[in-house]
Amino acid sequence: MHLFHVRTALIPAGSGFYAAFQDSLFRPLFPMLLTACERFMSNNDWEVVERAREKGFNTAKLYAEDLIAIFFKNPGRENTAMEINEKLVQPLIE
Repeated sequence: MHLFHVRTALIPAGSGFYAAFQDSLFRPLFPMLLTACERFMSNNDWEVVERAREKGFNTAKLYAEDLIAIFFKNPGRENTAMEINEKLVQPLIE
């Protein structure tokens, strides 16, 4: 189930299901989504979910830009994986 489908049908229980079963990198990028979905389930206010989605999207976009910058900075790709792990992955899983 995608968030778009939850929004289209305005299914509060679907939003909780969606937020609860996200993968390991989704939660650090969108930490506010679970709380937003809980609020949506209690009062049907979709705007709180939309704000959380926008904030998470902007965070993910910054990570993508940083990832691209690391690749361009290291044309030989030496130590690229280590730098990605140290600067992008580790902060998300700590």
